[in-house]
Amino acid sequence: MRGERRTGPRRHWSWGPPGGGRRAPHPTAGPFSHTLAAPQGPRRTAHCWTDHCWIDVRCWSLGRASQETAFWRVMSQEPSAFKLPPHADAAAFRRLLALTARLLGVPAAALWAPRLDAAGAAPDTLLAWLCLQTWLTPAQGPVLYPGPNLDPPAALRAQAPRFFAGLLLCGGDGQPLAVLYGADPQPRSGPPPGLSEETQAALNDLGALLVHELGRAQPVTTTPALQTISEHTSDAAYVKDRAGRYVLVNPAAGAMLGCAPTLMLGQTDEALFGAQADRHLRALEERVMHTGVPELTERVVRARTFELVTWPVTAPHGAVDGVVSLGRDLTDRRHRAQALQDASAALAGQVDLRTQTLARLALEDPVTGLHNRRAFDADLDIALAQVSPGSEVTLLLLDVNAFKAWNDVHGHDAGDALLRALGGALQASCPGATVYRLGGDEFALMGLDLDPGPLRECVRAAERAVQAQGFAELSCAVGLARAPAEAGTPSTLVRLADQRMLHEKAARRAEQGLGSLTGAPPDDRALELAGEVTFGALRATLALLAHDERAGHNVWAPLLEAAVAAVPGAESGSLSLRDGETFVLQAQVGYSSALVGVQQPAAAAHVWYGSASAPQASRARLLTRSEIRQRLQAAAANEEWTRARPAFETHGELTHIQANVCVPVVQGGQVVAYLNLDNLQNPAAFSGRSADIAEAFATQIAALLAARRRQAQEAARRRELEGLLSVTAALREVTHPAQAEAVLAQQAAALLGTAEVTLWPAGEVPQQAPQGAPDGQDPAPALARQALQTRTVVRWPPPGAEGPAPSGPAVMAAPLWRSGGQPLGALLATRARPPFTELDAGLLGGIAAIGATTLERLEGVEALRRRAEEFQKLSDLSHLSAALTDPAQVARRSLAECRTFLGADVAALVGLDGEALVTDGGPASAELQAALLAALAGDRAPASHAGAPALDAAGVQALMTAPVQQDGRVVGHACLLWGRAGPRPPAARPLLDRAAELVGQAMERRAHLAALEATQEGALLTLGLALELRDFETAGHTRRVVQQALRLGAALGLGAEELEGLRQGAYLHDIGKLAVPDRILLKPGPLDMAERAVMQSHADVGAALTRSVATLHPLARAVVRHHHERWDGSGYPDGLAGNQIPLVARVFSVVDAYDALTSHRVYKAAWAPEAALQEVQAQAGRQFDPVIAALFVRLQAQPDLLGQPPEVPAPEA
Repeated sequence: MRGERRTGPRRHWSWGPPGGGRRAPHPTAGPFSHTLAAPQGPRRTAHCWTDHCWIDVRCWSLGRASQETAFWRVMSQEPSAFKLPPHADAAAFRRLLALTARLLGVPAAALWAPRLDAAGAAPDTLLAWLCLQTWLTPAQGPVLYPGPNLDPPAALRAQAPRFFAGLLLCGGDGQPLAVLYGADPQPRSGPPPGLSEETQAALNDLGALLVHELGRAQPVTTTPALQTISEHTSDAAYVKDRAGRYVLVNPAAGAMLGCAPTLMLGQTDEALFGAQADRHLRALEERVMHTGVPELTERVVRARTFELVTWPVTAPHGAVDGVVSLGRDLTDRRHRAQALQDASAALAGQVDLRTQTLARLALEDPVTGLHNRRAFDADLDIALAQVSPGSEVTLLLLDVNAFKAWNDVHGHDAGDALLRALGGALQASCPGATVYRLGGDEFALMGLDLDPGPLRECVRAAERAVQAQGFAELSCAVGLARAPAEAGTPSTLVRLADQRMLHEKAARRAEQGLGSLTGAPPDDRALELAGEVTFGALRATLALLAHDERAGHNVWAPLLEAAVAAVPGAESGSLSLRDGETFVLQAQVGYSSALVGVQQPAAAAHVWYGSASAPQASRARLLTRSEIRQRLQAAAANEEWTRARPAFETHGELTHIQANVCVPVVQGGQVVAYLNLDNLQNPAAFSGRSADIAEAFATQIAALLAARRRQAQEAARRRELEGLLSVTAALREVTHPAQAEAVLAQQAAALLGTAEVTLWPAGEVPQQAPQGAPDGQDPAPALARQALQTRTVVRWPPPGAEGPAPSGPAVMAAPLWRSGGQPLGALLATRARPPFTELDAGLLGGIAAIGATTLERLEGVEALRRRAEEFQKLSDLSHLSAALTDPAQVARRSLAECRTFLGADVAALVGLDGEALVTDGGPASAELQAALLAALAGDRAPASHAGAPALDAAGVQALMTAPVQQDGRVVGHACLLWGRAGPRPPAARPLLDRAAELVGQAMERRAHLAALEATQEGALLTLGLALELRDFETAGHTRRVVQQALRLGAALGLGAEELEGLRQGAYLHDIGKLAVPDRILLKPGPLDMAERAVMQSHADVGAALTRSVATLHPLARAVVRHHHERWDGSGYPDGLAGNQIPLVARVFSVVDAYDALTSHRVYKAAWAPEAALQEVQAQAGRQFDPVIAALFVRLQAQPDLLGQPPEVPAPEA
C-alpha cells in the first residue's frame, strides 16, 4: 500500500519528528520505539515517544513456546523511530494491530519507522532488515518473506522471523508514515507463503484505518473561532487575509486541499501548491473582497467536487480584511459509506466467527426458521451489557403493512409464505445484522455499529426481492434506535424503535390518503424523511385548490396523519375547525375515534392555547409536562373550559400528555382552526424545528379552509344567479307594469322564503322617517327611504349590531332606479325570523335591479318603437366608429351625421382651450365663431344658448352640448347649433351624447394603443438590458445594436414590418443565454468543446423561449435563432448558408459582431473601430452576406448617409 490509500477516511496527514516538520521518504533522524499488539498472551510494555514524554503501550505475545517468547522479546526491543501522535487513542491502535496479527495468523503485529542514529548503518537483525526493505521498496502491496525478491545478508538468514508480511503506510501527500508488519518465528508449512486477494484487501483496509487513526490524532493549533467552526460543521472551512494567507483552517479544509492545517497557516496557495494553485479561485476571492458580495461556485479539488461559498470578512471599522470560505463535498457519500460498511462487514465475517449455536427448539421461529422473541430478548440484554465504549447496538423493528387484510383475502397459508419469503430476503439483504421474528407480522434486525442509512436500504432491497416473488403489494414500516446513544435499557430501546415504526406507519397512511386526493400513484416505499410527508401534504393541498370538486373529500385525517409523521417528536394529534362560536374536532391520530365530533367553545380553545382572547397570528406554542399542568390549573377557573375538559380526558389522554405543540390557524383576524400535536413519552420531544413544520401544516390547513370558504361563496353566488335567471325568465313575457310588480313580489318571496314582499312606488315612500325603528313600530317606511337615499340594500336589524336583538320582524329594502337616475320605488321583504343575511341582501338587490330594468323597459316600449329610426342612427354611428381609428375622423363623421339627421346648422368639437378641433356645417360669421369658442372653453359648457349671451346675440336659437371624456376626464365638448326657432328632435340628446362618447372612446383607444406600444418598447429594452447585466456586456450594447440594426435595415430598404421584426429580435437576440451557467457565460478564458456546445445552445433555447410570446413578431424569432448562422454554412444552430439565412438575421449578425468586437468583454479587450471594420470586410462572403457587409462598412464611414439612427428609448427607472 503506497501513496494514497485505496479507500478510507477523508483526511490525509504527514508525520515527522517532534516540531511538526514533514518526514522525508528516507531514514533521517528521531527517537526510537515500537507500537506492538498481539492477540493474546502475557502483557508486556513497549514505549512510544510523544513530544518529549514516554507513554506505556501494552503488548501481548502468544506464548506458545520459549522460542516465540524470545522472538516477541526481540520484536518489543527492536529500535524504531515510529511515534504515536499526541492525543492518540492507544487502545484503538492496539485493537487494530491485534486484528492485523489475527488476519496474518502470526503471534504479533507492530508499527516501525527507521531510526535517526541508525542512518547509513546496516541492520543488525533480520527483522530490522525486512522492515527497512518494506520502507524502501517501490513495489505496490504487501512485502512477504520468504519471497522471490528478498535476499537478506547471509549473516542474518538464520535469525527469526521465518515468516514476515509488511505494508508501507503513507499519508495523503504520499509521504511514508510507518511500516505495518506481522512476523512469526515458526516457518509456514505447505507451498511458499502468500496472501490471498481477500487477505491483501483486508490488510489494506486495516492499513487505511491506521492511517485514519493517525490523522484523527494529529494536533491542530487553532483559534477559538476555528474550533467553533469545526465543532459546528463538517464542511471544509478556512479564512484568508487580504494577501491570501491562511489564517484559520479546519481539518476538513486540510483534507480537501491535501495538506495539514498546521502547515497551511500563514502560507498562500502559491507557496503551498506552486503551479497547481487555483488562480481562478484567488481571482474570485479578490472580487468578493472588492465587491463585498458573497459568491457561490463549484470547484474540483483532488478529483472531488466541492460547493464553495466565499464571504468577505469585514473589520469593525468597515474595511474588508479577507475572506472566509465553506466547502461542501457534493460527491456521492452514500456509496462510499456503503462500500466501507460492506468492507467492514466482510472483515467482521472473517475475524468474528460464531462461537455458539442457539438451541433451535427454544430460540427458533417455526414458520420462518429465524430467531424468535426469546432469542431476541436474550441477545438484546447481552448486547447492551457487553457493548464497548465507542460502539453501539443498532435495533430496527419492522412491521408488514396491512398484513391482516392480506390474510383475510389470500388465507393464512399465503400469509405464512409471505413471512417466510420476507425473513429469507432480510437475511440475504442484511448480512451484518441478526434477523428475528418477534411474532405476527413483526420482525427485528439487530447488530453492532450498523449504519442506519445502509441498513434501511437493505430492508428496502429485501422488500423488492419479496415483491419480485409474487407479493407485489408488500410494504413495510420500520423504526430504528441505537444504544447507548438514544436508550440505556432494552425496554427503552425497544419502545423507542417501536414508536418510530408507528410514526412511519402514520406517514405511509398519510401518503396513501393524500395520494388519493392528488391522483398520484402511492409510493411503494415508506416515507423516511419528514420533508417528504410535508411535500405530500402540500401536493394534496395544491390539488384540492386546483380541483374544487375534491374539497368534499375527508382531507383532514390524512393531513393530520402527515403532520404527526412529519413533525419531529409528534406521536399523536388532533385538528379542530371553527363552526360558529365553537370548535369541532374533525380528525385525531393516536386517540379514540370517539373524540371526533367533540365540541368546545372558542374561549375554551383559546385558554388551552394560552391566550385570554383569540390569537392574532399563526404561531406555534410549545408546552412541556410541567407547563401543561400549570396551564390546566390556570384553565380550571374558566367555566367553558371546565365543561369541555372531561371529553378530552376520557378520549384524548389529556392527563398523559408530556409535550404539546399547538398552532392556531388565523384568517382575517379570526382563529378558524387549532392544530394540536402531542408526545406521550418525552417532555422535551419538541424543538423549534417541530414548531416550524407544524406552522407549515397550519398554512396548508388555512389554504384548504380558504378554498372551502370560496367554494361556499361560489355556491351561494350560483344560487343567487340561478334565482336571478328565474326572475329574468318570468319577467321576459310581461307586457304591463302592474303585471311586472306582481311577478317581482312573487319571485322574491319564493327565493327569500318569505310570504310578504311588496313594491313601494317612489311617490309613496315617505320623505321623512325616523332612522331605525323603535320597538313596536314598523321599520319599513324608514328602510324604504334609506334604501332610496343610499341606493343600497338595507336591513333591519342592522348587521353587526351589538346588544340584544330588537323585537319585531326582520325587514329588508332594496331600491329601484331608472337608468337615468330617477327613483322607481323600493322593494321590501319582511319575515318573522331569522334576520336577513348578506346573501339575502345580494339576492334582493339583484331582483330589484332586474325589476327596475323591466319596469323601465315596459315604460319605454312605446317610446322605443317611435324612436326606432333614431336608434338605427345610433347604430350607424357605432358602426362608423368601429370602421375608423383616428379620433378626428370619428368626430368629423359622427358630428356630420348628427347635424344632417337632426337638421342642425353647425356641429363642432371644441377643446378645453377654446380651440375648434372639428367643425361641420355652412360658413359661420366671425362673431358666431368667437362666441361659440368662448362659450365652450373650459370643462363646463352652458346647457343652452340662454346661458351664453354672446351666442344669443349672434342669432343662435338653440344650443345642445355634450362633454367628451377620455379616461374619466373632460377633454372637450361636442355641440349642435340651430339658427331656426322650433322644437328640437327628441333624438338630439342621445345622438349627440353617443357621438361625444364615440369620440371619447376613439381618443381612449388611440391613447391606449400608444401606451401599449410604449410599454412593449420599454419591456423589450428592459429585457435586453437585463441580459446585458447577466452577461456583463458593455453598457449600452442593446441600445446600440438596435439603433445600428434599424439604420442598416433602412439602408437595405426593408419595409416597416421587417424593421419591426428586426427591432424586436435585436432586443431579444441573446435571451437564450439565460440558460447558460455563469461558469461558462462569464469564463474569462477559452471554452472547451463541452462548454462551447452549451454556449451555442443559447440560440436554440432563445428561439424556444420566444415561441411562448404570442405578440412577438415572427421575424424577431428568426433573428434570435439564426443570428449566429454564417454565410458559408459553418454557423449554428441549423448550419444555414447564403440566402437560406433569413434577411433580418443576416443584417443583425453584422451589427452584433461589430459591436462585440468594439466592446470590452471578460475574455478580450475592445478593438478599435477601424480594426473591427477591417474584420467585417475580411469576413464578407464567409461569415457575413457580402452585400450587407459592404453596405455596413460604407454606413460606418459615412455616418450622415441616412441621417442619425432612430433613438431607442431608455427604460423608466
